[in-house]
Amino acid sequence: MLNYDKNRFTDKLEHQLNKQKSKYPTNRDPKSFKTTVQITEFDKGNAFARSMLAGLGQIKIKSKVTHMDNLGNTGAFLVNKTFAWGGMYGATVKVGDIEDSLIKSITNTLTGSN
Repeated sequence: MLNYDKNRFTDKLEHQLNKQKSKYPTNRDPKSFKTTVQITEFDKGNAFARSMLAGLGQIKIKSKVTHMDNLGNTGAFLVNKTFAWGGMYGATVKVGDIEDSLIKSITNTLTGSN
């Protein structure tokens, strides 16, 4: 994963988390926590191959999310996204579209929303 991809992913994740936080304001004391998202596989695939046949040129993003609160309680979960549609639809989908879906899954799990 290139630095450009890491920065784009991080920016999108921070934006989505802030968006989720603004939906659910609270009067309680804020809790501090640390969340780490480790991208374990990042394959942009190939749009031309996807256009020829479904299953070729797949986009794959796999991640492991670790979450620790200020009391030291830790949780972890995996989020994986794969896109393998073919034809014109497969050719027009970009890795950024799949990143958005992955980020939404991560933030929904962290915030308990849907």
